Amino acid sequence: MTLSNPKPGLTGPVSWLDARGTLFAALTFAAAVGLLYGRAITGWWHLDEPLILKQAILHSPPEYFFIPRVWRELYAVSFTPWLTLSFDFDYTLFGLRPAAFYAHQLISVWAAVTAFYVLLTAWVSRAFAWMGGWLLMVSAPLALASQSLPIRHYLTGMAFASLAMYLWIRAVREHRRGCAWAGALLFFLAALCKEIYLPLPFMVLLLQEKSWQQRLRTTWPMLLMLALYASWRLWMLGGLGGYGFSAFMLEKAPLLMAGAVLLMPLSFFLKLFGLGYASIAWISVSLVSMLGLFRAQPRRAIVTALAFLVLTAIPLIPLLSFLSPYADAESHRLLFMPAALLAGAVSVGLSRWSRENPRHVALSVAIMSFLGLGLFMHGHSLINSWQMPEAARQEGHFLLSKPGETAALSVYQPNQQYFYEGLAWLRPRFWEGNIPPTVFGGYFELDPLSDASLAGRRVYALDPGCNCFHDVTLQALAKRKSLLGRLQERPLHVEVEWEEGRSRWSLGPYTSGTYFFLAGEHPGWYSTRNNAPAVRGGWALRIAGYVRVGYESPEGWVTLSPEFYLDLDREERFHWDYPVVKRPAVKEPHL
Repeated sequence: MTLSNPKPGLTGPVSWLDARGTLFAALTFAAAVGLLYGRAITGWWHLDEPLILKQAILHSPPEYFFIPRVWRELYAVSFTPWLTLSFDFDYTLFGLRPAAFYAHQLISVWAAVTAFYVLLTAWVSRAFAWMGGWLLMVSAPLALASQSLPIRHYLTGMAFASLAMYLWIRAVREHRRGCAWAGALLFFLAALCKEIYLPLPFMVLLLQEKSWQQRLRTTWPMLLMLALYASWRLWMLGGLGGYGFSAFMLEKAPLLMAGAVLLMPLSFFLKLFGLGYASIAWISVSLVSMLGLFRAQPRRAIVTALAFLVLTAIPLIPLLSFLSPYADAESHRLLFMPAALLAGAVSVGLSRWSRENPRHVALSVAIMSFLGLGLFMHGHSLINSWQMPEAARQEGHFLLSKPGETAALSVYQPNQQYFYEGLAWLRPRFWEGNIPPTVFGGYFELDPLSDASLAGRRVYALDPGCNCFHDVTLQALAKRKSLLGRLQERPLHVEVEWEEGRSRWSLGPYTSGTYFFLAGEHPGWYSTRNNAPAVRGGWALRIAGYVRVGYESPEGWVTLSPEFYLDLDREERFHWDYPVVKRPAVKEPHL
């Protein structure tokens, strides 16, 4: 893949980046972000945001950047402290005002697209770079990120990574050592945003710029920063991190993993354009548009393109299940690099094709407009149909306003413990009282001797159709009664340990059926059920608060451990074997 300066006779900043052209591009991108995604300003908290706020409020940047225990209170699977730092910045300036956080989010979208435009000017004219920036802006990852605060670090990382590559190209073409080090520093910041940008040093080595010796001399500062980041990450996470990749994928499904990696490029296209019949046309046009990349030295270009795909895929392998075209809207956050590769490859390919025949310029513009329409339609269909933010807003207002002694919430979105746990921490500190208990299905008061009258409490559930809450106490009691009818006192062995941000377990004595973990913020109430994929293993998933371990047999009966309280601020260990004479007392939370 030979990418060269479209104006080889000119050097220096003016030929690289015309100030007026860049200002025009930046202003149009800013206006487009406001028009396309400005409604994000009315957004509220959802997903991980309350717990990210908790870390930002409780701890200073030196603590969550350099103290492993503090960082792992939030995530044990990845090291992305820039996200907490950005929340810390917004909270310090604006307090708990969601509109300010979302304004920052839109600025991050603008910065990512503008920096990507700057990068493309190294290879194509400003017009084609501008159109490439539009392709990235309207893609599903950017559309989703504009509405979701926990994805901000992907946006910031894209801006840092684009500028890092731009400065690297200036360094290798113009022999500027300062640009090489500045690019390396920006790459380091991109890595602190998200690990999907870690392949960047190897990508720039593959670019056919100058000789490989010159590329290597220019890249070693980046490689040095990569080694520094890797050491820092190992220290902060106590390992590589990841979502159980080595335990599950390598040992249990290597052939499935290999097949999924081979199909990953198709998955990228389907997630960027959607699953409709029209996607076939958009994907086909995309592939044809990239042919310009392969006209010169086609064999080398094909090898380089495949290497780019592999490098992009490697950080995503632990999340293969999220890359399914049928995965939920949130999974599109993983496509920042594929979306940038698509936009860049189409821009460069069509630019080369147009330079060979100026009459093709109009057709190239039409092709890019057609592809932009496909990306736009899928991206906006995602955010228009994405009900979770509005559901989170309604549930959040309910939990922050209703008295915890008289109300309970049957959760709309199960297994979002980060959200409910974070609100449970925020309410007594910024509002009055404690939040009502949250419950999923019939998982509450599961000891047969407990009082099923709810002690005067009513259970409510959100109806998204009217954005209102209905009293579902009778339905909740019916589900609880059905579950109690399946409970049996059967042998159960449980060993659970929380250490260094990860849970480890040994469960038994059954080899079939399903083991699961229940968790909630109130004793006896559980809004989260996570199934254990094996009888012995470990998880980077967050399981905290009041916890019970259960087993569901193939015949349908269920047995449970007693409840214990898991405090992630300390190392915890729980051991249970049934039958015993006396059950251990519930540990009280330390608030």
